[in-house]
Amino acid sequence: MDSDSNETVVRQLSEGAPSNYMRARHPDLFSDTTVSAVHSVSKEVLSYHLETLTNQKDEATFEEFARRLCEKFISPNLRPQTGPVGGGDGKTDSETYPVSSAISERWFIPDRAGADQRWAFAFSAAADWKKKIRKDVKSIAETGRGYPRIYFVTNQFVPSKDSASMQDALEERYGIPVTILDKTWILNKVFEGHSLDIVVETLGVGREKTEEANRVGPRDSQRIAELEELEARIGDGSKYNGNLSNLVDDCIRAGVLSRGLERPRYEVEGKLDRALRLARKHGSAKQQLAAVYNWAWTAFFWFDDPTKTSELYAEVETLALSSDDSDDLERLTNILPLLHFSVTQELLTPDTAQLDQRLVRAREALARVINLEARPNNSLHARSLALMLEIVEAGKKGPDALIDIWKRFKLVLKDADGLGAFPFESIADGLTELGKHIPESPEFDELYEQVTDLLASRRSEGEAGKKNSQRAFQKLEKGLHFDAIRWFGRAVGLLVKEEYRDELSEVLFGSSLAFEEAGLYWAARNYAFAAVSQDLAEFTRTGNISVVNPTHLKRLFHMECRLGRTLYAIQSHELAMLVRGAQAHDEKSRQHYEEARLFDSRMFGGLLLRLVDSDLAEIRSLPDALERLAMPEARLVALFRLGQDQVAREEGWWPDTESAANIEDTFNRWYAYFGNDFFVRNISLYSGATVELTSAVVGCQIIIEAANNLVSLAVSEALLGGIEALLATSLEHRLLPHLERIRFRVDPVTTSGNAPILTFEDRMGIPVGVIQHPAHFELTTKADVLAFVEWLKTAAVEVIIRIAIPDDVEGWSKQVFAEENALDRALTFSNIPLITGSFFGDMDHLSLECWVASTDRSYDAIRAEPWVPSEIIDPESGVSVSEEPMDGFPFDTKRMKHTDMKIVSPIVVSKWNDARWRATLFMYSPDKDAPPPVLGIAFENAEAGKAIFDGFRERFGEHDPDNDLRIAVIRGVSSKNPFAYAVVVGPNVEKNLPESDKLVGFVSRINVMQPKNDIHLRNFIRQLKRDGRYLLAPAHLPSLDAEPKPMLGLGIGKYHLEIKEAWQIGASDPDAVVLDLDDPPIIPPDQPDAPVIETLRKKAEQQKGRDRKA
Repeated sequence: MDSDSNETVVRQLSEGAPSNYMRARHPDLFSDTTVSAVHSVSKEVLSYHLETLTNQKDEATFEEFARRLCEKFISPNLRPQTGPVGGGDGKTDSETYPVSSAISERWFIPDRAGADQRWAFAFSAAADWKKKIRKDVKSIAETGRGYPRIYFVTNQFVPSKDSASMQDALEERYGIPVTILDKTWILNKVFEGHSLDIVVETLGVGREKTEEANRVGPRDSQRIAELEELEARIGDGSKYNGNLSNLVDDCIRAGVLSRGLERPRYEVEGKLDRALRLARKHGSAKQQLAAVYNWAWTAFFWFDDPTKTSELYAEVETLALSSDDSDDLERLTNILPLLHFSVTQELLTPDTAQLDQRLVRAREALARVINLEARPNNSLHARSLALMLEIVEAGKKGPDALIDIWKRFKLVLKDADGLGAFPFESIADGLTELGKHIPESPEFDELYEQVTDLLASRRSEGEAGKKNSQRAFQKLEKGLHFDAIRWFGRAVGLLVKEEYRDELSEVLFGSSLAFEEAGLYWAARNYAFAAVSQDLAEFTRTGNISVVNPTHLKRLFHMECRLGRTLYAIQSHELAMLVRGAQAHDEKSRQHYEEARLFDSRMFGGLLLRLVDSDLAEIRSLPDALERLAMPEARLVALFRLGQDQVAREEGWWPDTESAANIEDTFNRWYAYFGNDFFVRNISLYSGATVELTSAVVGCQIIIEAANNLVSLAVSEALLGGIEALLATSLEHRLLPHLERIRFRVDPVTTSGNAPILTFEDRMGIPVGVIQHPAHFELTTKADVLAFVEWLKTAAVEVIIRIAIPDDVEGWSKQVFAEENALDRALTFSNIPLITGSFFGDMDHLSLECWVASTDRSYDAIRAEPWVPSEIIDPESGVSVSEEPMDGFPFDTKRMKHTDMKIVSPIVVSKWNDARWRATLFMYSPDKDAPPPVLGIAFENAEAGKAIFDGFRERFGEHDPDNDLRIAVIRGVSSKNPFAYAVVVGPNVEKNLPESDKLVGFVSRINVMQPKNDIHLRNFIRQLKRDGRYLLAPAHLPSLDAEPKPMLGLGIGKYHLEIKEAWQIGASDPDAVVLDLDDPPIIPPDQPDAPVIETLRKKAEQQKGRDRKA
């Protein structure tokens, strides 16, 4: 190629330049375009051509050329010439016109004052430039327009001395600053500013000799496309809908893209300066830090300008030192070594670099963050950064100083083992680079070996986690939610790593979907909450709103609605709308925004339709708030529930001619759309002193009454979610639930420590869990953070033991804890109080007042009668639209939900185990005036027996005329003893028959008596038939040889007693529990096809199946 030719190619610098170092280390950050364009125009040719314009008196051509250059490098808002050629009418050749700051702040030029000032421009190709400038400036000044600045562009060479003296003289005479731009400036802007296209288009020079030879590399091709899209968006103020923080992100990205394309320095720095200006005005501190840091980094590694880097470091330092995030302080530790290098290479003076003072301030900031042990990843990262800073000065202290640093680095890596979010990759990269320059030592080799081993382990685990996640999503697509939960559970612990952040978010999201499909709504909610928390943590770290996935927020909103948590749903909706609004750059994204808004509004409306009438007074001030929250459809529901139909008509929701019946039908269909089981029954507005949270796991209902504050609720959410996650897959493991429901009370107390305390109290014979926790968790150390997780693990296991027993404890434990990693899925993201604190800040509790403004109108509840939704029947199928058909066999355990199963039992197994039912006794009298007969349950432990009957009386009352507590006597249960009989105490199965798609389990207790005769039983039955009632009462029997002591004062009046023969028991009869395969019942000779025969056969098969598994 001709040496005189100009070539826009990758810039080559001297061998030791920082840009060469960065290019060699990261060629991917630089342009991969080999040749962009070749113009056979040299400086000499262009200079000569400019002179010919004077000879040819071609003023118009030069003016167009000069104006184009000024538009590019001085101010884009130039008007074309306003008078005859040469400004002969005494006016300017061009001038700036005012533009709004919203437009000008997006320019990337050094001086934006021309946006709101009227600058004058004069262009001249005259040989006598002095005469021409005097004439033009005089003419401009005499217009009286008050121009604050004049630019004079000439095609002549103007010596610097002459230029300065002329500018001073003109300003002194006319009071207007004048800037002379001569041929030197023109040539510089053409060749250094990559403006040959302007030369070709305006002057025609080189047009016939221009050779397009674009060989744009693949990286540059992507960069160019993205940059063009960004600049178009930046230039169109309507694209951001007022979300200017998003504009800042785009401007930062545009600067980085221009840098990667190796655009001219004026352009790259102009765009980085634009990003910084906008960040200061519209952005967060994180965005300001990102903008100025990128500029400082670029100045050093792209433009070999350590002086500019040192200058910009001052602002980087100001922003970073006030932060408690190690990622922010890492910006300092990245630049300080560059300044140190520049001083050692005499590229900077010590005074300019201010290295000693800056190192001290950085070390102090790192020491502060190191002590924030409640964020262990953050603290440990700061420790590693502090060691990196020590390396900068270690050369002054001798080789032993480095050896000590390597040893301490090994301790850091040891402590980091198990901390998934610790940035191993960046530490490893830093140590790798150091290995090229430091003295050889065994200690560094040991450190490096430790790093590589850890990296290999993390990458292996990460890749395994990704495969587990892929399999989980496959299972989820097939409707196998329990299998999906298992695979997600294996993945989650493996992906808790900084370098697998995106993959972890996918797993959290997928887990939430799987838990919801399994009917485990708290686990689903907590996993969605964790996914959002991950996003917000990344946003806090980067200041970039694009890292927040609105789909995660939509999932959280969805789950909060399903759980009836109105205020939490509003909070997640509000945040989702902010995020979607900030990310709505184009028509497609704005359409997604509207679709998401409508989805939220309709679902929240469905929730409000299920509010109980007693809560309606609480939402009188809600309608206007819902309008502000972009949920006008939900506002309509609120008005309807309040009986404010006329207001809705006045607002244009319905025409005056719309009948009340049609309006009613609209809301009936809205109600039916979500089905009967979509939302929980207890929808809360959080207006009381306590809030009830419920869950259904393996058929047992867990009810928590929590104090109405964010901490108590977070503790409750964590416990419910943890239990659900642990027991998620246990429907397939013959886990035998033995408790219908269990209750808890959660309250804050003034106490030290960071772990709640769980105890159980006996209230009327029913165990109630009492959880007390610190009003505020003081999380200052890693141990503080882990204390809650350890408590949750212990508490969840304790609760599980109380509600269910695995048929095969060893097999269940192996499957769930070893093979499924159930503890990982239950505990990895279980610290809900910590996540809640980061999400809600210092708020104590939520209330509707958080969203209601003082000027909002209050709408009284004026509906004359409570609204009761009507059932909507599909005209084609004849089925209620609220009833969703169930796919597949209803009791397929692989596709069942925990909400498809419930346990019905008045039996508190732990109490019965403590009481030890030893015998059944009968009290009767032949006297007609005697009280009713007594059926006594004789317990070895009197206090436990009393507690059982206290519970019965609390639940059923002193009399049970409806036979809710079923008592049965089964005769003939033993072929070895014809007088043997069994007594069954349990729920009334007939009154608790399941719906068609539900499974109900019943828990009963039995006692088999082996009397020598049946005289007592016969006499009891005889009197029962006479009186039609009996008393069920506890008795104390400390030993089988002792005399039983009835406790008649705790008895319950009963009016039903089922008496049957054992041979009558069919396969689906709940009394089959009394049958013993080793001692089968008596079958009369005249009953060859007795139902019990088939029952015994099935029971034997079930026993063989369990034996095979064992």
